[in-house]
Amino acid sequence: MTQSGLATPDTEAPGARVRTPGGLIVLVLSLLWLAREMWAAHASIARNLSDPAVAISSVALALPGVITAALVSGAAAGLVAALRLADWAAAPDGLVARIGRRVAVTAGAGLLVGFAAAVVILGAYGSGSAVRGLAITTAAAGLIAGAQAAVPAVIAAAGVAGLLLVFLSNAVLTIFQSPLKSLFGAGDTVGSQSAAAGWFSFTSAMVGGLAAGVTAYVYLRRTGARWPAYLAAGAAPGLLYVVAEVITRVGGAQLLRAASGFSDWDAFAISYLGENRINFALVVGFLGAIVAMVLHGRTLKPADSDAEADADGQEPSSS
Repeated sequence: MTQSGLATPDTEAPGARVRTPGGLIVLVLSLLWLAREMWAAHASIARNLSDPAVAISSVALALPGVITAALVSGAAAGLVAALRLADWAAAPDGLVARIGRRVAVTAGAGLLVGFAAAVVILGAYGSGSAVRGLAITTAAAGLIAGAQAAVPAVIAAAGVAGLLLVFLSNAVLTIFQSPLKSLFGAGDTVGSQSAAAGWFSFTSAMVGGLAAGVTAYVYLRRTGARWPAYLAAGAAPGLLYVVAEVITRVGGAQLLRAASGFSDWDAFAISYLGENRINFALVVGFLGAIVAMVLHGRTLKPADSDAEADADGQEPSSS
């Protein structure tokens, strides 16, 4: 256990109670994000109930946001459950048994969140086939995210917190979307608007990657964690986005095919948005990992100088 009370990936011991700063706060914020995404989806679907084709398209467009939010909420719930039941999950009766119990605890908590969201979806949106697909996929996202939270606690917590900061940064940039697109050269032509949209998406991903990397560094810097933890925590938000996209495409395959079949424009929009989400996730993941590693590396230099000075029996020189 480190001075800050956080167990690191290589110091976590069986039976040790792991503390992560703001674990419950992260869970509450992630649940609020999920509620916000579900409310936005409800508003979009309710406006288009009179037209089944448009309603299905609305569900398809809302699916990625709801799944991502359910993934984050499930991971946060799994993390909190693992911390609350740390003693039971880490009972010293074999590594396989400990891992199995930890995964059972985190996956169960994630499934609980996903199932609750699915019930709300069915109650609020109706019981059509498209809505049922959204509900089932949301429940599956909670289960999968909970299982993922079985990784070392500080990495899971830093990853979830980082993804919340990515979402926040993206939401803030969206508020200024119009002036930013004008700055990127959006005009009256389709080509200029498309190019500006591409630059805006890339900017959002870059800002999100910076947010992910800085969050990972700030969260882990006082834990004594070694460099692989920073690498994993910085990349975690991007990886979670990728997992959300995979769940969306697998669980919502029938829904996405139905929405793409209405017209060539619908097919193009569904495909284009999917590619944008993948590109966004990759940029966030790679940049987040690099930023976290660079910030961590800068903190190692004074420690390295002190260690070398102690080995030589000399005082470290000040710059």
